[in-house]
Amino acid sequence: MRAWSLLLLFAILGATLLARAEPAPPSPLRFSVSAGGHAMAAFGGNMCRQSSSDTVECGGQLMFAGLQLAPSYRVSQLLSLGLIGSLGWRPSQRGTASSDGTSTDFDQRMWRLAAEARLHPFSPGVADPWFGLEAGVVSIRDSITYHGVPGRSSDAASQVAPSAGLAFGTDWFVTSHLGIGLDARLMVLVFGKKPPDLVAPFEKATSYGVMGAAWLGANVTWR
Repeated sequence: MRAWSLLLLFAILGATLLARAEPAPPSPLRFSVSAGGHAMAAFGGNMCRQSSSDTVECGGQLMFAGLQLAPSYRVSQLLSLGLIGSLGWRPSQRGTASSDGTSTDFDQRMWRLAAEARLHPFSPGVADPWFGLEAGVVSIRDSITYHGVPGRSSDAASQVAPSAGLAFGTDWFVTSHLGIGLDARLMVLVFGKKPPDLVAPFEKATSYGVMGAAWLGANVTWR
């Protein structure tokens, strides 16, 4: 049994190495879809939230982590066009606690949808590096939950902003159809200056303003 297990292990390893060593056949006109995860850090802007009539909370950076999906079509050997959709969550929550026993929980979620054009400077092969331009929309949702008298209550508000960015990455194809890849992005997010209310007129959602963002993604691609 052990011998068969070792033989199967070496067969899988050998097939994987052979697939990596063999160049993928050219496929200039083909659909592909990528799925994976991402991390994003936004910086700049205001990033302040009025949490009561006389209290303002500010932070210099905003972090999200989540999932992304990107279908695309290879128009030619040089150019591909596609869409990118993603959903992200803050890795941690913020909140407040008072001496009277009341408390709040505050978290944020993000989604974005963008169209992207990618330039592929080299012929299709095992490695497929690319450079891209994207434009789309981003939405960040603030959610707050109160715990106290007379009980628990929740409210949420979303803000939508246009976005644009530069991207670059590489896909490594372990077979002619299956690849793994990394991508990095620099984006500008243009939010408005007046945030919506949360629960009461003196409680506001986060004021973002114009922000920059750095993005790192890892994905699996099927073509």
